[in-house]
Amino acid sequence: MNSNREFSTVELDENKEYTIGRSPECSIMIKSTIASRIHAKLACRDRVWHLIDNQSTNGTFLNGKKIKESPISNYDVSRIGDVLIEFNDEELLQSIIMSKSDIAGYAGEKASLQSAVVNDFEQKVDALLKEFNSQLTPANFSREFPAFQARLGDMVNSFAKDSSRVNSEMRILFELTKSISEILNLKQLLNIALDLVHEIKKVDRGLVQLYEKKAARFVPYVARKMSLNDLKLDENFVSKSILAYMKDNPGPVLVKNSLMDERFASAESVMALSAKSILCIPLVSQQGLQGAFYLEKDASQPFDEADAEFLKNFASAVSVAIENTKLIMAIKRERNIRNNMERYISPNLIDQLTQTSGELKLDGEKRDISVLFADIKNFTKMSEQLKVEDVFSMLNKTFSEITQIIFRHDGTLDKFIGDAVMAFFGAPVRHDDDAVRAVMTAVEIIETVKRMTEEYKSEYGVEVSFSIGINTGEAIVGNVGSLDRMEYTAIGDTVNLAARLQAKAGYNEIVINESVYNAVKDRFKCELLPSFFVKGKEQAIKAFIIKI
Repeated sequence: MNSNREFSTVELDENKEYTIGRSPECSIMIKSTIASRIHAKLACRDRVWHLIDNQSTNGTFLNGKKIKESPISNYDVSRIGDVLIEFNDEELLQSIIMSKSDIAGYAGEKASLQSAVVNDFEQKVDALLKEFNSQLTPANFSREFPAFQARLGDMVNSFAKDSSRVNSEMRILFELTKSISEILNLKQLLNIALDLVHEIKKVDRGLVQLYEKKAARFVPYVARKMSLNDLKLDENFVSKSILAYMKDNPGPVLVKNSLMDERFASAESVMALSAKSILCIPLVSQQGLQGAFYLEKDASQPFDEADAEFLKNFASAVSVAIENTKLIMAIKRERNIRNNMERYISPNLIDQLTQTSGELKLDGEKRDISVLFADIKNFTKMSEQLKVEDVFSMLNKTFSEITQIIFRHDGTLDKFIGDAVMAFFGAPVRHDDDAVRAVMTAVEIIETVKRMTEEYKSEYGVEVSFSIGINTGEAIVGNVGSLDRMEYTAIGDTVNLAARLQAKAGYNEIVINESVYNAVKDRFKCELLPSFFVKGKEQAIKAFIIKI
């Protein structure tokens, strides 16, 4: 949502029923000219909130679908009139966040369309009257007046045609605005919008480009009668000069004949197109430039000012729909991230992830991370002394505590491997002190296990101790699996060496590599261990033990 919009939050009481609409009588009043007086209701049934349409004129929508009644889940988004409502609470839906979506902007645009026609007619009549009065004399009145009548009659007929056209376009614009505002898939939205433009204005070629603010460039997104691949390969396939002009001069750019327009006739990209009529319409929301319609037709039947005015109004509705679609996509993306990552990383890291761009993908990237392996010493012998249910109870208690320790230091829980746990620091969110965080986690694990072992001695008759290894280096980090089931993990030599360091650690000991040592030597007392070789490494490994 853009920063200029109005937001408000309403706390809900599950024991109450709420009405939503533009009437002051509603318990939740919204400022929307296209919402009904009592548009919808909110009611809680068996601790589940329901959104109920109240036979509204323009319908009630939940996550882009028109509904009569539907249960509500966390992060669901409803549209009532031109107001977006997000339902939000972690435990039980108890609040809604409302913001104006500006869908009703078409009303103002339609009015401007009408007034433009009226103003044009009035100006032409005033000019004709001034001309007639300046030339009229008693001697020539009978000769000149019929000509005046004829010209005035032509103006009236033209005004009637223009008014009829405007009324027709207003009806079209209203229907188009309603239809596209219900679409919540960006590519589908732009494909439909471009198809409608082609059908209404008989366009030869058309293109929707989205504007990338960081790169400061237009990127072809959907096209008709032109190939997106060709557009990417041939920079002259569309006029970059016209796009640049539109960006610097906000508003429609109308070119009736590309080879005769003094603004662009010398541009190489325009000359390559031959004689074309071009109409470039910006897609602008309160967040700024979103993209542009780029339309071409034969110069023998060029676009005119009326086409530019109509498509400017249509583009305003499309721009709002784009912004709303992006909002819904962002909410869905955040939900996806939380659902996939909440098992592995802390809520704090999830909040940071949801502020970044991009979707969760099945891919990996090279990252410098600190990998921690923690393993229960002599677990096999210990488990032989215990009942199976006691083994599982003890493991679950221990690993629950360790998980919380990892999360407190913003680490990522990779996996449990029998009696061992693997975690890493530095992905998906990097910190300057990831190696320090890993060591602090290890120290807290050892201290916690020492405290818990007194409980285990009395309850199970066994003592528990851990050995921990930490290694810092480069690894491949990312999602592995399928889109239905993925795991966020780290792989590579750095991970393998962390496991080898853990194997060198004794009871309640922490062994680190030289990179970790260099990062923590000023904060922790360390002791150099005898160098050792590991399989696959030609050079001896230099390691240190953390003195607790």
